[in-house]
Amino acid sequence: MSTSPPPSAADTVSVIIPAYNAAPYLSDAIDSVLAQTRPAHEMIVVDDGSTDDTVTVARRYGDRILLLQQPNRGPAAARNLGLAHARGEYVAFLDADDVWTDRNLELQVRVLTEHPEYVLAYGHVRRFVGPAVPELLHATPCDRSWPQGDVSAALIHDTIWATCAAVIRRSVLVRTGGFDEALRVGEDYDLWLRIAAQGPVGYVPYYVGAIRLRPDSATRSHPFRTTPPEVRVIRRHLGRVPELCQRVGQRALRRRLAKCYVDLSFHDLQRNLLAASLLHYGVAVTIAPTRARTAPRYVAALARCILECTVGLRRPTDDSDRQGE
Repeated sequence: MSTSPPPSAADTVSVIIPAYNAAPYLSDAIDSVLAQTRPAHEMIVVDDGSTDDTVTVARRYGDRILLLQQPNRGPAAARNLGLAHARGEYVAFLDADDVWTDRNLELQVRVLTEHPEYVLAYGHVRRFVGPAVPELLHATPCDRSWPQGDVSAALIHDTIWATCAAVIRRSVLVRTGGFDEALRVGEDYDLWLRIAAQGPVGYVPYYVGAIRLRPDSATRSHPFRTTPPEVRVIRRHLGRVPELCQRVGQRALRRRLAKCYVDLSFHDLQRNLLAASLLHYGVAVTIAPTRARTAPRYVAALARCILECTVGLRRPTDDSDRQGE
């Protein structure tokens, strides 16, 4: 636990951790919050109807966290419940199987304090499999240059930041209505698009978090979808803000939509949905023929999937373990 002085009332941070059957990982997430060089004002863990020992793990932390419980309603509803109880000026979300680097809050709150016009600050994340090794928990500079300011058009091109990599002004979250609880996948992307329409965004050139890759994550284990969730979100947002189409450009928009279909086609292969994968890949190439450049990689993945299915090497994925992102 950091020995830094507590934050003033003007720049407090509420951390919200939605958790569904996350007992093996929750301690890593909570410990990474407690290890921040700039302490959070409060940490809210929302149990989303877990059937494992998630609540038991959370209760070990006593009054260092506020534990809320609800029947399973998905990550959007869990985050919104936490937001309803949050009291900090800033809010940060951390999924129960992800972790922060030690200077995440220090770096991002500094940007928001120095730039009161920013509605949100974000940084970079790493991805990992297995335990959260110490190297993942230290903030290190990133030499990439990513968008800041008005990022509305850039967000159509790409998601840009992960849920665990952003710190948001609570007033902005309240004004935008929080997460759309009708969305079980893509709810964070939908919110980022709505927040970006509220004002400029700040960028922190550091790795501020790490995302644990799990075969049972919602984006991997969700059943067959006709349309990628990002495509649904983009179309809905462009319907609300039609002038963005001109700023993005039709050619760039087609490339983005096609990429969403390509990504979904690879996810289909992970789920052994061969026909769906072929369909989605075909749609991608139809929307943007330049996506055919991915054909060698796709054919190799398809062949590997067929071989694994044929010889029985692939183990079925369990959909029951996780509802969160």
